[in-house]
Amino acid sequence: MTKLNLDLRNVKENSGGGETLLPPGNYNAKIVDTEIVNTKSGSALKIHFEVIEGEHSGSGFSDFLNIVNASKQAEDIAKGRLKAILNLGGHKNPQGISDSIEMHGLILSAVLENRTNGEYTNNDVKGYKKYQYSGDTPSNGAAKNETASFMKSPSQEKESVDKMPWE
Repeated sequence: MTKLNLDLRNVKENSGGGETLLPPGNYNAKIVDTEIVNTKSGSALKIHFEVIEGEHSGSGFSDFLNIVNASKQAEDIAKGRLKAILNLGGHKNPQGISDSIEMHGLILSAVLENRTNGEYTNNDVKGYKKYQYSGDTPSNGAAKNETASFMKSPSQEKESVDKMPWE
């Protein structure tokens, strides 16, 4: 046995997994990882998200989809939710997926609420929406007023070429 004489009164709790209890709201997030986890009734696809904008940028949360379950209804709900994630995230083929790695990098907006289960409070994904730029600088480094060159008019394109950044 190892003795620990630690005073934890002023230490912020960290439950691990890179996840933070986020306040209820809409969060623009990117899928950063996926894994299959065993459940009491089968297995679930655990989808790890990272918030990409706003004051909680860099925070993580997860969603669980019961893709194999004793309840056909639970499976149907999970498959419908998976299809929505693929569709809203802009997956090249939302009608099917062969490997969960295809989801990595998809960006969408998640609607989160807080759910208390016994003594623990967790983030609960209530739904998804298509990504909509919030006006904050994304954590991926993209400039907030940046316009893709294919979207610029010929005069805007010429102006950006003729002027130096410091002019």
